[in-house]
Amino acid sequence: MRGLLDTRNTSESIRVIRNRENLGFAKACNQGIRSARGHFVLLLNNDTVVTAGWLDALLVEMEQNKKVGIAGSCLLYPGSTRIQHVGVSVGWHNGVLFPYHVHRLRKVEHVPDALRSRKLKAVTGACMLVRREILDVVPGFDEIYLNGYEDIDFCFQALKAGFDIHYCGKSQVYHHESMSKGRHDRDGENLWRLNKKWNGIVEPDEDEMTTHAALREIAAREELQRNPDSYKCISMLQGISLERGDYDEARECRMGRLPAVPVVTIVIPTYNNLALTTQCLKSIRDTTSGIPFEIICVDNASSDGTVEFLKREESLNKLVLVSNGQNLGFAKACNQGAKLALGKYLVFLNNDIIALDGWLREMLKCMDGDASVGMVGSKLLYPQGTVQHAGVAFGEDGIPFHIYRFADPEAAYVNRTRELSAVTGACFLVRREVFSKLGGFDEKYENGLEDIDFCLRIREQALRILYCPTSVLYHMESVSEGRFNKTLDNCRYFSAKWGRGLNADDERICAEDGTDIRRIRHLEASMRQGMGYSRKTVIDYRIDSTPLCEQLTASRDLTTPNPSSNKASLLSIVILSLNQSEWTRACLESIRKHSTLPYEIILVDNGSSSRTISALLDFTVNDPRISVILNARNKGFAGGNNQGMALAQGDYILLLNNDTLVTAEWLEGLVKVFADYPKVGIVGPMSNHVAGPQLVESARYGNITEMEAFASRWRKDNCGTTFSVPAVIGFCMLVRRRVIDAIGGLDELFGVGNFEDIDYCYRAFLADHEIRVARDVFIHHQGSLTFKAENVDYVRLMKKNWELFKAKWGLDPGLALARGQRTVVLNKERALRQTIALPDLRETHEYDAEMKLWRGRSTKAYPLNKTGRKAGLPVERESRGGIATTAESLSASAFQPPVTANNPMPRISIIIPTYQNVDLTRQCLHGILHNKADIPCEIIVVDNHSTDGTELYLREMQSKGILRALFNPMNAGFARACNQGAQVAQCPFLLFLNNDTFPMKGWMQSLLQIALRDENAAIIGSKLLYPDGKVQHAGMELIHYDKGRKLARPVPGHPHRFADSNAAEVNQYREPDMVTGACILVRKEVFFLLGGFDEVYRNGVEDVDLCLRARCAGYKVVYQPESVVFHYEGQSPGRFDKEPVCKNLSIYFARWGNQFGTDGRLLIPQPPRIIRSQTSLLVGDHGGPSMAPGPSSGSNGEGLRICLSRFSK
Repeated sequence: MRGLLDTRNTSESIRVIRNRENLGFAKACNQGIRSARGHFVLLLNNDTVVTAGWLDALLVEMEQNKKVGIAGSCLLYPGSTRIQHVGVSVGWHNGVLFPYHVHRLRKVEHVPDALRSRKLKAVTGACMLVRREILDVVPGFDEIYLNGYEDIDFCFQALKAGFDIHYCGKSQVYHHESMSKGRHDRDGENLWRLNKKWNGIVEPDEDEMTTHAALREIAAREELQRNPDSYKCISMLQGISLERGDYDEARECRMGRLPAVPVVTIVIPTYNNLALTTQCLKSIRDTTSGIPFEIICVDNASSDGTVEFLKREESLNKLVLVSNGQNLGFAKACNQGAKLALGKYLVFLNNDIIALDGWLREMLKCMDGDASVGMVGSKLLYPQGTVQHAGVAFGEDGIPFHIYRFADPEAAYVNRTRELSAVTGACFLVRREVFSKLGGFDEKYENGLEDIDFCLRIREQALRILYCPTSVLYHMESVSEGRFNKTLDNCRYFSAKWGRGLNADDERICAEDGTDIRRIRHLEASMRQGMGYSRKTVIDYRIDSTPLCEQLTASRDLTTPNPSSNKASLLSIVILSLNQSEWTRACLESIRKHSTLPYEIILVDNGSSSRTISALLDFTVNDPRISVILNARNKGFAGGNNQGMALAQGDYILLLNNDTLVTAEWLEGLVKVFADYPKVGIVGPMSNHVAGPQLVESARYGNITEMEAFASRWRKDNCGTTFSVPAVIGFCMLVRRRVIDAIGGLDELFGVGNFEDIDYCYRAFLADHEIRVARDVFIHHQGSLTFKAENVDYVRLMKKNWELFKAKWGLDPGLALARGQRTVVLNKERALRQTIALPDLRETHEYDAEMKLWRGRSTKAYPLNKTGRKAGLPVERESRGGIATTAESLSASAFQPPVTANNPMPRISIIIPTYQNVDLTRQCLHGILHNKADIPCEIIVVDNHSTDGTELYLREMQSKGILRALFNPMNAGFARACNQGAQVAQCPFLLFLNNDTFPMKGWMQSLLQIALRDENAAIIGSKLLYPDGKVQHAGMELIHYDKGRKLARPVPGHPHRFADSNAAEVNQYREPDMVTGACILVRKEVFFLLGGFDEVYRNGVEDVDLCLRARCAGYKVVYQPESVVFHYEGQSPGRFDKEPVCKNLSIYFARWGNQFGTDGRLLIPQPPRIIRSQTSLLVGDHGGPSMAPGPSSGSNGEGLRICLSRFSK
């Protein structure tokens, strides 16, 4: 400033006010206004650059209209025609006024109104001309605002004083728009002040963009608070949308935030496989030095925690994340990443890659300085060390394949830099300008052949493709789920596009290398026919080497033990039981069905009833592989397993819960980890019900057949993959004998159960044994059956053992146990190295050699009868079909995954259907979590294909264990979504709740109180209030009159709408005709009995229909005024569209029009009868097996027959 004064020498024209501290925007402007002497006062930010005629245009605008008190300029981003400000619109979202800049970042030439002057409610204070007369009425900016919204408030004050606000498009100013750290720290507070002052006075603009723009601004402000350096928050504020395709704008935004432009952009598409992605990213950073690079990860709707991990990495500025709401496939994901890339070169890399030193440098060497090279591919190895990719060749049939697969990586013919027809897309380098010119990958391919197609298009440009053998990486190859689902379709499209005109080059390559073309073609033909070879197979392709058939025979993977071989290791399987004999039986049957390795079973019973013991002995007596230990009392998880380990003879000891079902090749998969990793001492599988990284969230099945099919697909998709963990959960834990020899058994300090498995793994780790998970082994786990059956307070037990665990391992006593947490960071210096001796059964038990039975000395002896059955005890129903009969006898809920592995059995399943309105959903969940008191519940959210960020938010909440989310590929409607939620619910009560509600304290307790008090109360509704406190629902009645005119047919309505919430008539418990589905508690057995909501309705009347059917079945519909919930009512898009509303009413009248008496009351049939849904996934004839109770259940035994309403026609 001092230099400016010296240069201009205009001390009379320029005056400076110096403050000793930063007083903020409002106070500084007011100081200037008070010292101003002109007829007009111009407020101008110091980060602006004016253009010719800018001020004249503003003055003309003022002179032409004397009512104009404030005029604002058109603000553009520097060096472009992109808009920063062409006026401020006042949005309206969730009852909040939200000002925002319209058309931000669009080009001036694309916005017709950009250069036209017009009347507005507000303009920005960055460049604002103010008439002096305003300052006589409005004393300046309100100084309660802290760097935000003071300019909007000033405009509102001018409007209130009778002045107009104009935008002047002819006055153009460049504005850098400061995004400095802390600029928006007080936005929330400032917006609250603005609303407190002006909400209800200033009307929002009627603009369909208003809500979406407001949501975008809110999301951007939240992102800015989390990470001020994130380009994403800036791009959101500037209106950039990748969903809309604004990739060029996003690249410009990113360019402005980076200190240096990278040379290489590495694009990694991801879909699940978090462990592999983590490993890949670490290897890149460890092996890529001296080359400026950036990483862009494009996630295709992962559900295993990958998105959350990548978001954390992005918040640390380690990468850029593009998160898709659905799996868009490899080609589209790569194209998305390329459009955001800043590097001169692009590297496309699979997430199942491990990079080795120099990999990127060597690729760049092949590319740099040679404009004829269009693409470079690397040498890829299997984890076992053999070659996976040394280039792609075309066979005589024109089909591409990996040449020299399984070759020795040191062989000369795979270490020669050469020109090829194609290389794999798992890792290749290409110039960004070339990739963009060709339009990227062809997105008609779905996860296959898009890389070969791109290579052929590269060659059409007369560019060469090089194979670089000095760039080496490991490749797990095709571990992503669904990798080969579209193979046939891809081949057909490729063939149609390129025809048979592709020239074979495999023979030429072999001639150059002196290798045998017959061997290459024979191996490729064998693999196409489905013949698998171990990745440890090493093949010599030289002409004079050993014949191929001998090589393949000699190099087959022989690490899997042969069950018929005497040298195969014995596995000892220890199973605990405490009653629950049907699950123990099913578990044993699954072991017999799916185990091919030599095994013995040690069944330890922890004090079951005599009936259970009889059933177990009956099932095990004729199997010489099973030994039984009977305890008179419950020895707990640790005590019982220690007894089994003491008796075990195997080289490996498997601790297995009795509420598990094993699957094909389970033992082979677990044992193979020991063969591949000699230092590993403990191995665990994946499961549907387990805490931590062993959980498979995508596990969805309804019966044992579906479960086994899922396990088979899972094993195929994850074949050979494993990852390291600090501990595995003890529901299924395979332990080497040497670990038990070193540290002994489990610590019985933990009593009945919890944390002894984690404790054991930590002790093994301290004894230099690694812990891993066999990712390709899936085992079904029902979870906590014994605890539930024995009425054990699971949460209390967990907390108690957590305190014991902290005390034992020297952890901070104040360390809280997070939801789902089972592992902590171990302090090795304070860790306890402990060996626990196994018990001697001879001291406490007597052994019956004939029965292979160890009987505790205080337990009763059971003699055998002639059939081999133990005599003198009642016998359970005999199994007639092995595993099928046993599995079918289990309840349908046995195959439904729980919300989390560590929650107690909930009583209420809260089911929330959603479609858009992520902020309302967030608010609703906040209300539930803060006002559910101590009632155990699960939350199930069913999303109907929202596109506003709802899915991302729900996946985040699901990863934290707060809820379980189901996602529909389309808007399935309210009824269908509710039925889907009910189908997976585990609780006896279903609470259906709209996402535009906010429950108050005591709401759930009040509903449950009625249900527990009156068994015939099947549907219970809450009192719903509008946000202003007026009544929205206090029970529904059939309305017979409308404005004094009697209606031909009664219609359902809300007779107490807009009443005072304290009025006596809305605060009485009563039985109305029906209640609204916005918040109702329904008995699960009744809901399934009725077939759920009838899906013939579309977002309306389905709740009324359900209530009427419940009453026809003899149940009560109740209104509970003590349960209070705020309801925004009808916030979902399309909720009140005329066509579906009319259709719903016509269906309702056709079904119920003649079911009311002359008094308007519903005619209840005698005896009561069941009217089931005509269209519902809960009814067997419509989309799957019925899950409703059978004819003998319910309170109306004789009436539990399915009756179709006579109006169904």
